[in-house]
Amino acid sequence: MTILADFPAESVPCDICIVGTGPAGLALALECERLGLKVLALEAGGKNPGSIPRSEVEILSPNHHAPLHITTRSAFGGTSWGWSGLCTRFDDIDFAVRPHITDSGWPIRHSELAPYYQRAASLLNCRIDDASPVDESWHTLEGVTLDNRAYTSAQPRLGESHWEYVARSKAITVCLNTAVVGLDLGTDGRKVEAIAVNSRGRAITLHPPRVALAGGGLRTTQLLLATQRHWPDHFGGADGILGRNYMGHLTGWISSIRFNNRADAIYFKPFAVEGAKSAQRRFLISRQVQLSERLHNIVLWAGARALYDPTHANGLLSAAYLALAVPGIGSLFLSRPLRRAALGPKPRHYMPHVQNVGRAPLQTALDAMRAVSGKVRAQQAIGELLQQDDSLEYLLTYHAEAAPNRESRVTLGEGTDSFGLPRMRIDLRFSDTDIASTVRAHEVLDRALRKTGKARLVYLDPPEGRAARVLEQATDGYHQLGLTRMGTDPRQSIVDPDCRVHGLANLFIASGSVFPTSGQGNPTLLTAALAIRLAGHVAASMHELQAPRAKAALVRRRPKLNQPPRVEPPMAAPVKSRAKTRRRA
Repeated sequence: MTILADFPAESVPCDICIVGTGPAGLALALECERLGLKVLALEAGGKNPGSIPRSEVEILSPNHHAPLHITTRSAFGGTSWGWSGLCTRFDDIDFAVRPHITDSGWPIRHSELAPYYQRAASLLNCRIDDASPVDESWHTLEGVTLDNRAYTSAQPRLGESHWEYVARSKAITVCLNTAVVGLDLGTDGRKVEAIAVNSRGRAITLHPPRVALAGGGLRTTQLLLATQRHWPDHFGGADGILGRNYMGHLTGWISSIRFNNRADAIYFKPFAVEGAKSAQRRFLISRQVQLSERLHNIVLWAGARALYDPTHANGLLSAAYLALAVPGIGSLFLSRPLRRAALGPKPRHYMPHVQNVGRAPLQTALDAMRAVSGKVRAQQAIGELLQQDDSLEYLLTYHAEAAPNRESRVTLGEGTDSFGLPRMRIDLRFSDTDIASTVRAHEVLDRALRKTGKARLVYLDPPEGRAARVLEQATDGYHQLGLTRMGTDPRQSIVDPDCRVHGLANLFIASGSVFPTSGQGNPTLLTAALAIRLAGHVAASMHELQAPRAKAALVRRRPKLNQPPRVEPPMAAPVKSRAKTRRRA
């Protein structure tokens, strides 16, 4: 079929209708196509991302949840338009029941997702490879491993990289500017009988045989909450689990990492890998220490250069530091909490930075012009230039797990949004244990580094101020996790282990919102892997329904040939030529 500007006048036959074309929606659509299914994908936005009205939602915790016009994108490619491109595996412990984390544990093992990671990475224009050994000199880290690596997609904007391929596909039809605004569960509430669609002001009713919600965690939850107003006993019951346990991640800086020699500093900087833009080694607290110290999972890495240390003698870095120190200018590059961290501990000394700039003012000016020229936004340019020198001290970036919390939730408020759905009320919370665990993990890493004699942490605050800095920087809304969690008990979860909504035979969810816990990693890779796994379940269920009919027909025509036709396993090897075509697109 093709990519249409809106929904056509005639109906579009399909095996499954996918709501949303972000990373999860595209992963599900492309895998369904590979498995022989006809796909109809509905995208509320157009080809390129448009602005989202600030009045779409009511955010009750603005210090901890970024505005939706920043965290979400309504366009072909979805949130990948604002995605950093980070791809990383989760850890086995993320899926385990941990006594110190309430409501932890997935109903599936991490090993069940291993076959899907590489295909998901390929779809995300990335390649992951954790097989390369760790340098022997770092094997002595006590309670800390280097088993986790982050890979950066060579092309994070999936709307651009997959547009041409999807436009040529004979099995996928994408309708842009087409928003799903309601689910009709029929008379008995056991399946989706129809979906209500708004396409450029036209009200349309569709009757797809299967529906997968892949429009992001918040939008998916909003649609289900609106449906629950008509079916109060569905989705865990009124005021039940739907919309609760809203999780993101804690990220920021409370220290820098100071290496004792340049070789070790270089070892932890981003490096080139085939099939990805770059990769980077990261520190991970071991499973044993997490359990014994009652820590949440966390990953830490050498990030931006510690600007506040003038010994780098770099005019451009000092100029960036001085720019950040000016409130009206610095706020253009970083949020207030991150700006405070980048400026370092008090008292601050500006004159050494002025002297760095003064040693080569012309060269500094030229470097600054190059950094912000072209189409690169200023904040991205600053982030890249901070990696360019060969210093020994870098801000230690952390990405920490937030535990499930039933009071961290999304509900419906008064009025309607631009789609005609009830407005969301968002209350994202981070707990004291989230904060304390993040601080404690830094202490574990610092102790391990000092014992090796290879590095140490330099904190930005005294001990009594570190928790406050973590809380100040705790802001998310990009990772919309936990709202429709996966589980086996319909009273305590929204989807089953196959990502099918409990009690509804033909409704599925492809989203990070099904994560029972947030883990340490960026969720995009795992979300895409779950979507690919879901496609296999959908295809298998279709074949199971078709097999009895095929068998009956064979028995009537040829009594001796009564075996159902052979079906290709859902996890057959991916088609390499297709992946190459997508990367070229």
